[in-house]
Amino acid sequence: MLITSDPGGGKSRLRHEFLRRIAARGEPLTILVGRGDPMSAGLSHELLGPALRRLCGVGEGDRPEQQREALCRYVHERLPASEARRAAEFLGELCGTPFSDDQSPTLSAARQDAGLMGDGLQAALLALLRAECAARPVLLVLDDLHWGDALTVRLIDTALRELASSPLFVLALGRPEVN
Repeated sequence: MLITSDPGGGKSRLRHEFLRRIAARGEPLTILVGRGDPMSAGLSHELLGPALRRLCGVGEGDRPEQQREALCRYVHERLPASEARRAAEFLGELCGTPFSDDQSPTLSAARQDAGLMGDGLQAALLALLRAECAARPVLLVLDDLHWGDALTVRLIDTALRELASSPLFVLALGRPEVN
């Protein structure tokens, strides 16, 4: 669902009330909240990355190796071993928790080819969302979408198509220019 209105139109209040009511129901639900920021407008993954970091328990103040460990631990708990390492590496790109080129020739190659990187990011995000949806419904809230980036919008659009029969709901809020 995409909700648009001019600044001051009540989008943030609507998000707040919606999330409050969802939480009050007490049903098992995975909630990811990403917020756009005018200081990082248009930068890749700045809308989705923080939501994934919170989901995976990646601490902002942690050392990079601790962040990668937290991400790997979370992903390995949810995905088959055959998928987990590669998914974690690409999710690291989304989360701003990059892995070393030395550890992954696939990731190294993707960093040199935007098409490969896009495919890897998409596959990793879909695998994680598919696993989350298998465990419980997932609510993804994208607030201030107008400050987001086109890549994130494409990733979420693909996820909605690919996971159409899964319990995934996306609530995006932004100014009219996001249409």
